[in-house]
Amino acid sequence: MYKLSTIFTCLLVALSASASPLSEKRDANFASDVWDPKITKPSFGTIWKVGTNQTIAWDTAGIPESALDTRGVIYLGHLQGDSEHLDIAHPLASGFTYRDGSVSVTVPSVDTRLDYIVALLGDSGNISPKFMIANFEFMDKITDALGITKGN
Repeated sequence: MYKLSTIFTCLLVALSASASPLSEKRDANFASDVWDPKITKPSFGTIWKVGTNQTIAWDTAGIPESALDTRGVIYLGHLQGDSEHLDIAHPLASGFTYRDGSVSVTVPSVDTRLDYIVALLGDSGNISPKFMIANFEFMDKITDALGITKGN
């Protein structure tokens, strides 16, 4: 068994050494064409209310020429463990270009959570910091069902 694992290890080292110049060249070319914008809105701690119009914005500095007209899509998700749980069936926005720098969306009717994110996809993918969406309609239904009176 020891000999088989040694042979396997040597084979992997030989393959990776012979493939590395090509891999480095491909990675260097790929990296120069991919742009990963920082999402500036929503920021950490932002609270969105269901049904309101909100702006999602990203930093447009340093957009490579090849990404200027790239069409983007924004998805809502929430972080749970290592997963982003993106709602790919219901994009928040699509068809805009990276050069636009922002897009306005209507906050969908979702449960109240503290760990929502938006993901900007197109040339690359990037996620926002965590923020909250508050479903006050849902909260109103709960308080009505419990007979809790609301103050004005």
